[in-house]
Amino acid sequence: MILRSDNNQTYLCGVISNVATLAEFRNQGLSRQLLQQAINKMEQEAFDISLLGTGRQVIDNCDSSKVFD
Repeated sequence: MILRSDNNQTYLCGVISNVATLAEFRNQGLSRQLLQQAINKMEQEAFDISLLGTGRQVIDNCDSSKVFD
């Protein structure tokens, strides 16, 4: 997604929301792994903004220095 500010500055933005895991696959770290891969990709591609929408427990289990830098 490309965002544009009022002064015509553009920002590359990655968005992930509503991450969920089926009950039979929970407690295996799958949501955490998915979000971590997305964060890593956004870093590699030099995204300006990352918007991650999920439960607090998943965010707490990710590398918070990457999530909240």
